[in-house]
Amino acid sequence: MDPKAPSDPIDPLLAGASVAPRTAGRSRAGLVGDPIGGERGWQFLCLAEIANFSDLRRHLGRSRADRLVVDVATRIGQVMPHARLAVVGRTLVELTFESDDRDDLREALDTLEYAFAAPAEFEHESYTLQMVFGVAAARALGCDDVRLAEEAEEALARARGERRVQVRDLTELAPAIDDSTLTAELPKAIKAGQLFLQFQPK
Repeated sequence: MDPKAPSDPIDPLLAGASVAPRTAGRSRAGLVGDPIGGERGWQFLCLAEIANFSDLRRHLGRSRADRLVVDVATRIGQVMPHARLAVVGRTLVELTFESDDRDDLREALDTLEYAFAAPAEFEHESYTLQMVFGVAAARALGCDDVRLAEEAEEALARARGERRVQVRDLTELAPAIDDSTLTAELPKAIKAGQLFLQFQPK
């Protein structure tokens, strides 16, 4: 199903405004705003960033540019009313949502990209919000929220470089072990005799 364009432009909001988290019932794509129980549920965390913020600040001025992130959150709320939203930085919006079907993520991302494809109007001038999206996906049952956030941040970092949506699926990624954890756990493993040496001839 093709996403539909929003009928109204991004409206300028008052400085200092915030966007409350949104929850709603099931949408046409089967996405929901409340966590799903059961093994078939999927949880998604998407970071949406204004990639051309510096250019827009020079064009619009600092005061107006600082409110763009609220405009972004408002537009996302219009096209994805089921998602829970939070403004987490000057250029960054976080949205979370769930679905029974992993494939619903593709439709959600198409909807987001389409929502920002057309220029917005401000004081009779048009400007384009160039957005990048980094997404992490995981099974809702037993989902590690911290790891989900870390993978979304990694996806966003890659999206900045490639200027296209990046998705990291936790079901396809091995858990990362950081240096501090390895340093702390290795002596314990050696003392407990939990290490073994595996050699594979070439």
